[in-house]
Amino acid sequence: MRKVIEFSSPNHIKTGFLSNESGYGFILNDKKWKTVFHYVEAMKFEGTFYEDKIRQASTVFQVKVLTRPRISKKFDTDTGLMIVNKVYGRDRNYFMRTDWSFIYEDVLRQAIHAKFKQNHILRKKLLATEDAQLIDKTNKKTGLILEELREELRPKDIIVTNEKIYIEKNITKDLYTSALTAFEEKVLDRLIKIIIKIRDNEKWKEILPGMIEDGIYNLGGEKMMRYTQQYIKKISWFDIYSQMPNFNTLINNISKNMKYAQKDPTQNAVMLGIVIRYIRYICTPQELESIKKLINTKEISINIPKEKRWYRANPPVTKTTKKNQRRQEIKNLNKLLKKHKLDISRGIITFSKFNSELKQVYNVNLLTTSYIRKTYNRYKNKHYTSMKRIQYERSIIRK
Repeated sequence: MRKVIEFSSPNHIKTGFLSNESGYGFILNDKKWKTVFHYVEAMKFEGTFYEDKIRQASTVFQVKVLTRPRISKKFDTDTGLMIVNKVYGRDRNYFMRTDWSFIYEDVLRQAIHAKFKQNHILRKKLLATEDAQLIDKTNKKTGLILEELREELRPKDIIVTNEKIYIEKNITKDLYTSALTAFEEKVLDRLIKIIIKIRDNEKWKEILPGMIEDGIYNLGGEKMMRYTQQYIKKISWFDIYSQMPNFNTLINNISKNMKYAQKDPTQNAVMLGIVIRYIRYICTPQELESIKKLINTKEISINIPKEKRWYRANPPVTKTTKKNQRRQEIKNLNKLLKKHKLDISRGIITFSKFNSELKQVYNVNLLTTSYIRKTYNRYKNKHYTSMKRIQYERSIIRK
């Protein structure tokens, strides 16, 4: 009979490591994550400031508080109906991505794979469960993903990739000690230039993983890009160090050119390392010829793949744009205060009504609630006293 292992609490001595809330960090999307739970919840708001806020939360409990929804009601003047939405965040309204139900399982799988593949102790513990059925009481999908991963991590003598067979024990030694060739250094240099041009064209300061993938697409086409995307999901940090050609030198070179000053190898640098691996062992003669032609040309032309990229859809937020946006929001705040001048001074419009109208009609997100409250109270007190003085003067005239 098959053994069953049930787990739920991250604090359990024997099964706690299997929980998504257990504190085993990992690197994914070029960022450090404290738990799988942190990553999954943050991906609901990918590309927003709220994603980083969730990532930086110190505990799982804090993440749960941050991802607790509020009900937002907005009256639609066109239809005459009240629109009710779930919003997140205390000071600003954030909405959960619409495609979450479709991508949730893939996001969870990525996080669990990264957690176990980047920690050799966790890998050993997972393999020690042998063929036991893993059941997460809090999430049905977790157990199934862990069982799939366990099967994948089981040692195999032969790896088959793109119709080429690699004997794992022999290839790791050769790859680790071998140095980069002059051609590989040229390829790396060209790829970095392409990526930097993509970054400059989009007016970003930092280099994002999507830019790396677009750069790889421009260098070797869709096949190379797909290989890099798939390989980075499966590979562990131990495998990277053992299977990359002269990995330390490669990372230092990439870090120097891309202005990365991190002790740990970033995902971006690893992706470029995988490109070198592809060129050395997977590349066809036709692909090599096209890459050689590209390296010898002086001009760098950029072709954008069909895949959606977050960095293309969202322009970079600079200090200047933030300042301008804040100024505009302050103007909108003063505009609304003048509009409801009498109602505010008489106490007809409360702060909660005023604040909800400000955020829904004028879309104010950068100004904090405390700042809006102070401005509202100051305005109210000022006009309340002036109104009382006018009433007093009128009463004297009547007498």
